[in-house]
Amino acid sequence: MLIKAPLDLTQIAYLKKNGMLHAKEDVLDSYKAGEGNMNVTLAIKTNKRTFVLKQSRPFVAKYPHIPAPLDRIEIEYKYYNAINKDNLLANFSPDVLSFDKDSNLLALEYLDLGGDFLWLYDENATLKEGVADLMLTYLKKLHQLAVPDFPSNQEMRELNHRHIFVFPYLSENGFDLDDVQVGLQKLSAIVKNNPTLIKKYIF
Repeated sequence: MLIKAPLDLTQIAYLKKNGMLHAKEDVLDSYKAGEGNMNVTLAIKTNKRTFVLKQSRPFVAKYPHIPAPLDRIEIEYKYYNAINKDNLLANFSPDVLSFDKDSNLLALEYLDLGGDFLWLYDENATLKEGVADLMLTYLKKLHQLAVPDFPSNQEMRELNHRHIFVFPYLSENGFDLDDVQVGLQKLSAIVKNNPTLIKKYIF
């Protein structure tokens, strides 16, 4: 079952069959939940609650021409289960409500008060000392967490490597950096056209 908003009767029936929706739960609204790249992510509002559905496809949701490992959502499911065993880490993560392996579909708690740190890119933005300490404590706890037999996630690691350390430095990579900030595309040529620099520091 492939999910998309708004949910139709077939999708609603499927979610009730697999237990993600309760028998007497009515869907009032369903819509895209944020600007995710990798997965289809929907917020589902019912007469009882709001929750999030995430589904992986064999490609990047925002860029369908880019293949991506289908099992990434199952690995995310295992990740949440692992960190939710620790009280500190669990306080910063949504609860797992359900997982449907057949449809690569993950149901998560909806965190309506959550946010991100994109505002740090604003001019003169500063991070309060207490917040920085908390972030470092979280990261330390995460890296100390013992998780035996966790999947290597090698395909996603390789995909991320290509898009972080390879594609951005290719002269013709299909990304127009002027969409991010005007003038950035021309400025990037200083690196892209310097094979010595790329060979030494990038590849």
